[in-house]
Amino acid sequence: MMIEKLRELVIEYETEILESSYDIILQKEQSTLKNLNERTFLLNEKIKISDTFTHYVIERCKPSEVSPLRHLVEEYEEQIELFKDNYLDSEEYIMLRNITVVLDLLLGIDISYYSNLYELINQDKIEELIDYFEQNISFRLSYDDIYAIIKGRRLKL
Repeated sequence: MMIEKLRELVIEYETEILESSYDIILQKEQSTLKNLNERTFLLNEKIKISDTFTHYVIERCKPSEVSPLRHLVEEYEEQIELFKDNYLDSEEYIMLRNITVVLDLLLGIDISYYSNLYELINQDKIEELIDYFEQNISFRLSYDDIYAIIKGRRLKL
């Protein structure tokens, strides 16, 4: 059920993204960021993801999906803490934004980083990520695996 909702959401966003110019995507992202600094905004995204997982997703997914999803959200939260403490370089920060988009999609949360979604769609990463979730959602999800998929490395699933 979660993967079907993910696919539907991706189709909606792909349609919107592909019908928009990159400038419009950036304008939409800027209106979403609302003049918050990047650190504050990313911390708010972490809270949104954590709360959504805790309060809504557990009720909507299969019991076998709860632990892998919890593990993934916890790994994401650890990366946010590294970012907060200035331990991530610029490439890792961009990947953190990408993974935020992926988690937003998976959990059915509104996307904030439209430019990252735009890039993921144009690089054809979304289908690989959906395949990863579909094959692993019941037993193992990993921040590092998602990072590798986005970087273009093939996983042995």
